[in-house]
Amino acid sequence: TALRQNVRRRAGERANWTNAALGQELDRGTHVNTLEDAYAELTFSDRTVITLRNDTLVVVYGSASNSQRRSGTEAVLESGSLRTRLSGLRSGERFSVRTPSSTVALAEGGAVTSVDESATTRISNHTGDAAEVSGRSGPAVRVPAGMGSEVQRNRRPTPPRPLPAAPTWLDQPARFVGTPTFTRVAGGWNPVEGARVYQVEALRVDGERESLVARVEVPSS
Repeated sequence: TALRQNVRRRAGERANWTNAALGQELDRGTHVNTLEDAYAELTFSDRTVITLRNDTLVVVYGSASNSQRRSGTEAVLESGSLRTRLSGLRSGERFSVRTPSSTVALAEGGAVTSVDESATTRISNHTGDAAEVSGRSGPAVRVPAGMGSEVQRNRRPTPPRPLPAAPTWLDQPARFVGTPTFTRVAGGWNPVEGARVYQVEALRVDGERESLVARVEVPSS
């Protein structure tokens, strides 16, 4: 339902990659890959929306249920970073993100799930209900809003720990009006203790929908 720059898709493991198109329907098992500086938004049939940041590979599975898990929507995150903004779910529904090292069950709210080159999964639960994070063995860990956890391959999830505080702007509103062409935005923020890098995103807001306009990564120095 949204894309920018180089986004590609393929129907399965053995299919060829082709360019993804806005509004294109994705069947079960479709792979979606955002390349460098790219971005994509996927909307499932139950209106669940997920955002793929750059260098991210996701396999779409859609609705899933079994005797151990309540019904909901499922996707596989092979690598990269996935943002979820979930609302309007029915009671007991979850959005399940499977990774090479874990399964993350998300409910109402906003969270970021990422997988690095070593297959370590990191979950940052920013707002809403608690997430449930499980590894390949052992019990699941409950991660409330404002907390995070990580799972290394074949390990149990770490106990939840507080996320860094959100940066606060210096003399710069969080919302601004741009022009249809190029707009230069300048601003700064108070440093966050312990931060190594900041990710700054500009979003176009249309009602409850957001689409990425620009993204830059800034070192803490």
